Amino acid sequence: MRAIYFAAMIEAEAGDKIENLLAETIVKNWDETLLVLFANIQTKNSHKQLQTAEQWLAIHSGDSVLLQILGKICIKCKQMEKAEQYLTKSVGIEPSVAAYQMLGDVLREKGDQEKASECYRKGLELASSEVVNRIEGING
Repeated sequence: MRAIYFAAMIEAEAGDKIENLLAETIVKNWDETLLVLFANIQTKNSHKQLQTAEQWLAIHSGDSVLLQILGKICIKCKQMEKAEQYLTKSVGIEPSVAAYQMLGDVLREKGDQEKASECYRKGLELASSEVVNRIEGING
């Protein structure tokens, strides 16, 4: 229920009003959906948002979704080196299409077209295999 409220507030561009409450909720009830919502808040202070999310690393350092949202927030903060580190760790733990796409974007921004293309390719392969698995599940 809270996720719906937070998503609606973010959609209404009222993320600044719920940012602290969302962060507190995440600390009390670790939830990947809430993490993704936190990263989608359009805030005037992305650096503060990054500091808040980095505090969660002390307890959840191996969480691929946390690492992915840290990468996303770093991109908002224009910290591309840090974004690359977080996203690389994220795909190393649990590859995702979104993390590969963001990592590709970061690498392209840094001028490394070859590595960016490789990330995009891996993301597309992962997306394709997810579609095949869904089709097999329906037909199975």
